[in-house]
Amino acid sequence: MIRNVQAMRGVASLMVFCIHVLVTTPNMGVDSLSWYYYPLGSAGVDIFFVISGFIITMVAQKSATEDNPAIHFAVRRMIRIYPIYWIVFFIAVIASNFIFLSPPIEPRPLWMKALLLTDRNDKILAAWSLAYEIYFYAVVTILLLTLRRHITQAIATWCILSLGVIIYVYRFQPSWVWTIPFNTLVVEFMFGVLVATAFRKDFLPLGVSSVFVGAAGLLMGGEAIRHYEMQILPPWWRIACFGIPATLLIYGLVSVERRQGWVMHPLWQRLGDASYSLYIWHQLILFSLLAVWQRTGLIHRIPGPLSLLIWAPIAFTIEFSLTTILNFLSLDG
Repeated sequence: MIRNVQAMRGVASLMVFCIHVLVTTPNMGVDSLSWYYYPLGSAGVDIFFVISGFIITMVAQKSATEDNPAIHFAVRRMIRIYPIYWIVFFIAVIASNFIFLSPPIEPRPLWMKALLLTDRNDKILAAWSLAYEIYFYAVVTILLLTLRRHITQAIATWCILSLGVIIYVYRFQPSWVWTIPFNTLVVEFMFGVLVATAFRKDFLPLGVSSVFVGAAGLLMGGEAIRHYEMQILPPWWRIACFGIPATLLIYGLVSVERRQGWVMHPLWQRLGDASYSLYIWHQLILFSLLAVWQRTGLIHRIPGPLSLLIWAPIAFTIEFSLTTILNFLSLDG
């Protein structure tokens, strides 16, 4: 494991966590802050996608040398994703009868949400991104099953063909753009594949420059998205504003770790170890805290910003404690 990549998983999870703290409920006195921060914080998902493309490519190349690589890869991915997700999903389904968890979302069958086959999830809002992860895992599993001896070339070929299809769909079938395999967000996994390829070939020049350019690009991208509003911009804007800078950032951090031996603080790495559970749990816990505040009247007695300052460490502590327990039970990794 590249330690800086693991640390950036922690950074990305914290970016998303901070967004959802700020927007748990309106009229908390932080609307201006959330308006400024929300676009940049959402880039945490783009960082996750680039990291996933990097890690899964590395794992797939290693798995290709094993017996039954497709089965082993798929099982490991399923164990990584589903047990903790199903625990939170089961609790959220029950809790949704008593507390608000989501604004109205285009309905999908419960079984599709449980299997992460849809990005419309009103039980765990953050799980929309996991549907893209599952799609990428499925692609790599099929490639390992059919082309294990040429897995590197197979993944590269998939990237080229998939990119061509996405461009075609965007140009001639725009209504399909929001279908997962044809969504421009899939390109960010391809960016991760590029970083993994550069790493394996030890082609890692300009690492420090890439870190600074990537970080600056995310800041400028967040400002552009905030100014023009993500909802009305064409999908490729997100790739330009967040996907490319996130790729430069991850590439640069991989480079400086290998070439200069510089790694991020171990606390970020520890947070990266817990990032998946933190990502999955936080919405349910935040909305549970909101429900307690509303039913006890604290929502009217404690100023909104102070309430958020109370909720954030409570939610974070609960999530980290749950992560520790699940790690002990080997249900998270």
